[in-house]
Amino acid sequence: MSPDHTVPIAEISKATLTLLREIKKPLTINDPAGGRDTKIPWEEACLAEAYLPVVLLAAEAVWVDITGTGFDLDIRETPGTTVGYTLQGIRGATYSVIMLCVIDVLEALGSGQDEMVLNDLIEIWVNGHSNHGSAPDVMQGAA
Repeated sequence: MSPDHTVPIAEISKATLTLLREIKKPLTINDPAGGRDTKIPWEEACLAEAYLPVVLLAAEAVWVDITGTGFDLDIRETPGTTVGYTLQGIRGATYSVIMLCVIDVLEALGSGQDEMVLNDLIEIWVNGHSNHGSAPDVMQGAA
């Protein structure tokens, strides 16, 4: 893959939204301290400044397990955004590879449940991607 190849974030966002609509399960964030769940709109889950970085880090972990290489995600800390990070770019994988991994993550996330709990992606964020910082507070139930 050439160094100047990028996958448009808008295309990944749109395809992820389509996938969530096909899966038809609600997305939630659990707050164990407060004992409540917050429903996350599918559209918000697909925004580069909301939950899309978390979903793509989980998808990247799938690809790393298979190939030993990542997506070359450009995720930057951005205070004031939903999880404190924004996806700025994707340079190390093709659209098809990324979406196959996103499909794998979302199907696993909703497997055997009536909803998809985004907190379940925390372990992937922390263990597989420490170079992107700690798991967002909102994902840890601090919101």
